[in-house]
Amino acid sequence: MRKTPSYLKGLAETRARVSAEVLRYEQILNEVGQALEKGRAELTACDTLIKKFDDRLDPRLIAPIKAWKGKYGKRGALQDAIIRILKERAPGPITTTELGWLLQLEFRLDFVDWREKRNWLHRSVGNQLNVLIERGLVERLHDRTVSTGQTGSWCWIGEGCKSLGDLAALAELSGVATSSAAEPYEAEEYSATDDLPV
Repeated sequence: MRKTPSYLKGLAETRARVSAEVLRYEQILNEVGQALEKGRAELTACDTLIKKFDDRLDPRLIAPIKAWKGKYGKRGALQDAIIRILKERAPGPITTTELGWLLQLEFRLDFVDWREKRNWLHRSVGNQLNVLIERGLVERLHDRTVSTGQTGSWCWIGEGCKSLGDLAALAELSGVATSSAAEPYEAEEYSATDDLPV
């Protein structure tokens, strides 16, 4: 039986991780596309009604407003959404970038530029993640004290659950092989428009 070269094995593992990321981003893109189509349909319906009431009006001259600012619906809705998304991804991790996109889509958030989005990720989302960490429900998979130029990642561990480190130790004691501690989850690279580790 021919042995698989280590470089080929590493390349296959990298491809598997990238493939999973592509599938997740395709899902987000599909959700964004559906939301866009729904929004366009509502906009067309509004424009039709406005013209029906008064055909002298040009609906395109109506400036967009951002009514969402600081509003997520009922109290605790942002934290509830973060918990739900983390649970859906569990036991796998989710990056801050992905979490931000999903929340932005869910709450229909709009940002002036990438700086405004980054501030929102740090303040609103970051504060909620820190609360969940203090409650022992979420594990931070990146070192916030080290600037690596990569976006952060998170994992839901839930009430009464073990952290990933505890589960790995338990697996080792049971004789189950786990990936080396020297090979942690790889955070994705970010561009100037992405968030920083929270």
